[in-house]
Amino acid sequence: NNGWFDIASGIILTNAEALAGSGTLTLTNAGMLVHSGVATNFTGTLSVSGGTLALAAGGSLAGSNTISPTGAGIFDVTAAGITLANGQTLAGSGTVLGTVTAGTGSQISPGGTGVAANLPIGALTLSGGATMVYDFTGTTNDVVVVSGNLSPSGVTSIRIVNVPANNGTYTLITVGGTLGGAPANFSVAALSTRTKNFSIKYDQASTPHRVLLIVSGNGSSGNLVW
Repeated sequence: NNGWFDIASGIILTNAEALAGSGTLTLTNAGMLVHSGVATNFTGTLSVSGGTLALAAGGSLAGSNTISPTGAGIFDVTAAGITLANGQTLAGSGTVLGTVTAGTGSQISPGGTGVAANLPIGALTLSGGATMVYDFTGTTNDVVVVSGNLSPSGVTSIRIVNVPANNGTYTLITVGGTLGGAPANFSVAALSTRTKNFSIKYDQASTPHRVLLIVSGNGSSGNLVW
């Protein structure tokens, strides 16, 4: 149920058909695939390891699937942006061009499961109810790198996959444009093996601006601090 598009540099292929299935569809090489169809019945992974996957203004990738640009792969939504659907995940460490909106039931997972990496995004709107998943490996952790504006409303959950080894300050999001909202727009999800206290802080003085995770104390398994 897997497949791939190997599109050479300088070639643009347009797909107006619906995507369906549960496997992995991989885009390789350096060309461009423009998707103008739908993906309602696609529950697998769109892996962009090379080239560009562009979402046309009339196209849709909404569904319970994962979109994962990695390495030199580019996910281009500049035509009309993308609103992640309930059950949909944006992962990877490639480049996302344009505006991403994440709301109820959607996830953003830089690097993917078990990997600490940066995920560059053009602009990010958090409309409440989404989850941002962060891996911590030694002194490295996932970071969402927003080149434009970060616009949060409601409450977005920060899920920490593994507890940072040391107390301190960790960057979760960098923002090249306007850092909107407030720390109250984020909550740190409780861990079943809680040994630390967590809080969210804004750093508006630095360039780029930063959304920070503050790790302190020893905490207890029942505490939730934000």
